Order: sequence, then structure tokens, then C-alpha cells
Amino acid sequence: MSSAKLTLYGMNYYYSQRGQSLFDLLTVLEGLDKETLVDNILLRGAEFEVIYSDGDFMREAVGAWSRKWQRTMEKWIKALSLEYNPIENYDRMEEWTTTDDGHIEGENHSGGNTNTSSNVSAFNSDSMRPDTSSYAHTDSDANSKTDTNNTNIRTGRAHGNVGVTTSQQMVQSELDLAKWNIYEELTYLFLGEFVIPLY
Repeated sequence: MSSAKLTLYGMNYYYSQRGQSLFDLLTVLEGLDKETLVDNILLRGAEFEVIYSDGDFMREAVGAWSRKWQRTMEKWIKALSLEYNPIENYDRMEEWTTTDDGHIEGENHSGGNTNTSSNVSAFNSDSMRPDTSSYAHTDSDANSKTDTNNTNIRTGRAHGNVGVTTSQQMVQSELDLAKWNIYEELTYLFLGEFVIPLY
């Protein structure tokens, strides 16, 4: 003898006959399709018995459930939207600043004396006699001062495969990630809270 049970499909059907849906209060974030999620929930759990027999309470609970999981949905959507190269496991961005501050001050002093004389001897004399003489004195002073202030900002990027994982392993991980489905994950969360999964 079989016993009667109130299924997820039956409760949704009840509301559909009144122009409503059990999932009217279900909210999803941009990036997800509500109809796809509802269809998947019904596909996976239509014949399971609901844990709340009061339909109005169940509708409110569905709305509360979707609000509770909003942050998780947001994180999953962002993670699945990331741009990356699937065969690179290293991507480092750097920015560094170098500042050259300098002060150079110098003083230079030079000077000297120069004496020049020319002596001549007559053809019939044994001694030398002065012919011309000159004297010069020079002084030079120089001061210099230099201030430098240079700031350089540089950026760099290093990326690629550091070699701990082969490209083939990373491709396999990418294929495994592609099989992960956000609608399936949300469906399992929903069914875990609202139905008794007896076959």
C-alpha cells in the first residue's frame, strides 16, 4: 500500500493553477537565469517530498533561501568570470619607484706665478746679460652647486608556467572546471534544505 506525499512538483503545480509559482520569491543575481535554476530544481527534485506542507510558508522560505545564498552566488559568478590563461600558473605584477635625491657642491681655486727671462751673451763677452724678463700672476676661483631630484616609476609583469605542473595537467584541470555547473550546485543546496530525498 502506498502512502500519499506532498511533492515539490505537486506544490508548484498547485500554485501554477492559480497563476503563481512556488518560486515567485526566488531571486538570483545578474549572470544567472532564474528560469534555468527553477527548471533544474524541478528536474532533480520534482518527486521528492517537501519538508514544509504549508505552501505559503514554503514560498516565503524559498525567498529567504535565495537571499541567504546571494553572497555565495556572487562569489561563484565572479570566479567563473575571471579572465586567465589556463596553461599559466604564475602571474606576478610589480611596480617599484626609485628616487634620486642629490646635492653636489664644489669649490675650485687655482692660481700661480710665472717668471720668464731671456739672457743673451755678446760674441766678445764671457758673461750673460739679461735681455728680456716677464712676470705673470693668475688667480681663478670657481664654485659649483648641483641639486638633483628624479623620481622614476616602473612596472613589470612576469608570467608563465613555473614548471611544477605540466601544461597537460593544467589543461585537464581547465576541462574539469568547465564541467562544474553553478545551476547544479545551487540545485543541490536547495534540495538539501527543502525536500526529503527518498527514492
